[in-house]
Amino acid sequence: MLRLSLKQLMARKLRLLSTTVAVLLGVAFLTGSLVLTDTIGKTFDDLFAELGEGVDAHIRSADKIETDFFEVRGTVDGALVDEIEAVEGVAAVQGQTEGYAQLVDKEGDPIGNPGNGPPTLGVTWTNIDVLNQLRLVGEDSQRPGPGEVVIDKGSADAAGFEVGDAVTILLQGPPREFRISGIATFGSADSPLGASLAAFEEMTAQRVLGELGRFNSIDVVAEEG
Repeated sequence: MLRLSLKQLMARKLRLLSTTVAVLLGVAFLTGSLVLTDTIGKTFDDLFAELGEGVDAHIRSADKIETDFFEVRGTVDGALVDEIEAVEGVAAVQGQTEGYAQLVDKEGDPIGNPGNGPPTLGVTWTNIDVLNQLRLVGEDSQRPGPGEVVIDKGSADAAGFEVGDAVTILLQGPPREFRISGIATFGSADSPLGASLAAFEEMTAQRVLGELGRFNSIDVVAEEG
């Protein structure tokens, strides 16, 4: 029986070779997909863990949708900020709006590829030091006002942006142009895990990243003890 099987295999060498190659390619593609999925998932987990440093309580909507890489939550009413501030033991509260915001360089080319690399994030600039991982660099850098944005140093260096320059940002809606009010590092790093970052003041963030009067989440800092 064994001799007959070997004889048949040797008689069909091309079929055997093509089948073997097909199996190897299938396993390689599956392994690559799993590794890519896990890598992207870990990148997002590490990134949002860094963004959340200093937060004692993180309030989100109970409504959620699970994806391959992360979960998508509904928004919360901005009126909750005042209610939370009134709670005994709360030292500071900050509503957060996050979303897609991709910088465009001076030649008109998007910076980064969020579909196949680190994310391109838009966030709310916070004036609460313990919640803000961004550190302005350079004497001219200022926190953002209406129509302004603070960008990460990694993107600024790569594209040659300086404070005072105009930058176009791709958003979920139409692209918009902003004045760069400041350039910031993420702690001691030029950017958070290679991601590009655009930080807007609260009302601007709601307008371009989400919805007026609503936040993706609310961060709370507790009083000592």
